[in-house]
Amino acid sequence: MRSRNLSSEVGVMAELSYVHGASSVPLVGEPIFNNLRRTAGRFGDRDALVVPHQGYRATYSQLVEQSEEIGRGLMSRGVEKGDRVGIWSPNRHEWVLVQYATAAIGAILVNINPAYRTSELQYALNQAGISFLVLAAGFRTADYRAMLAEVKGSCPALKEALVLEDGFDALKRDAAKSEALRYTEQDRVCIPVPFYHCFGMVLGNLACTTHGSAMVIPGEAYDPVAVMETVQKERCTSLYGVPTMFIGELEHQRFKEFDFSSLRTGIMAGSPCPVEVMKKVQTVMHIPEMTIAYGMTETSPVSTQCTTDDPLERRVSTVGRVHPTWSCSATGTTRRRPARRSTRRGGCTPATSRPWTKTATSTSSAASRT
Repeated sequence: MRSRNLSSEVGVMAELSYVHGASSVPLVGEPIFNNLRRTAGRFGDRDALVVPHQGYRATYSQLVEQSEEIGRGLMSRGVEKGDRVGIWSPNRHEWVLVQYATAAIGAILVNINPAYRTSELQYALNQAGISFLVLAAGFRTADYRAMLAEVKGSCPALKEALVLEDGFDALKRDAAKSEALRYTEQDRVCIPVPFYHCFGMVLGNLACTTHGSAMVIPGEAYDPVAVMETVQKERCTSLYGVPTMFIGELEHQRFKEFDFSSLRTGIMAGSPCPVEVMKKVQTVMHIPEMTIAYGMTETSPVSTQCTTDDPLERRVSTVGRVHPTWSCSATGTTRRRPARRSTRRGGCTPATSRPWTKTATSTSSAASRT
């Protein structure tokens, strides 16, 4: 056997653009709905989901009960474990119920962009093999019913579609037949980002239900006034958004009318944050612990993030530290080995999930490129 010079190998590794987020805290190794039940067992009477624009409010105990009810309704319609259930809707309380109902019965939730046009809808339905679709009647100027009717005949896997405005109550009747943000059960998270993206459904919904925090939904889509009104009325402690959302709130003519003193933390992601915007977010919006995050949907969705006590300059000039249990490296486009460190900026987020489509994709290889 050839002898190995371990000291030289360690030296080489120290020069490679590779980092691992060590942690003594184990990952949560339980199914999503089991975790929700456990949270409800601890904080059953606390607010879980608040959607002012629909006049909807549910405690954790009620969220579990209603999600189970919707899950039983889906099963009564023939949805089985492993079936693909599509959700095509803007941010509404029904979206969250379907998210946890599918988790309860073992179905696979497929998020469909509310902005999709007819051709994109048809592609998503067929590519994912969706057999049951839950959809809103429409959004803004789009008529979802008419769009679905146009493509349904070309989607052989689709067995049934349920329009929220027409059949969600019927579905209930059928049933009768983040550690980086230091969340606790005291937190109330305002989520104006869309659920169809991981920013909303994972960093928003799942981060709340794993800690007993309240999900507060200001509207079907982003509206700066609705966000500010909701933060004030619901006394939110955390606020999410991309930089342009925060700019839209800060520069709005009605900004000074609202009280942001309840805010403590939040996530800004999607594009670089100008230093002046971050200064205003921390001061006039009263969010001293605002964090910057980086990642991508395939990794569900954040790999690096600033901490709540990082200096301002580091928050706006970097994407923070690698998350616990994550390994990240910068590689070239022609090889998969970590590259040597250099002054040139670069980075990647390794994809760890299998492709969600029925057919093989290049998700993993694309995710490994600088």
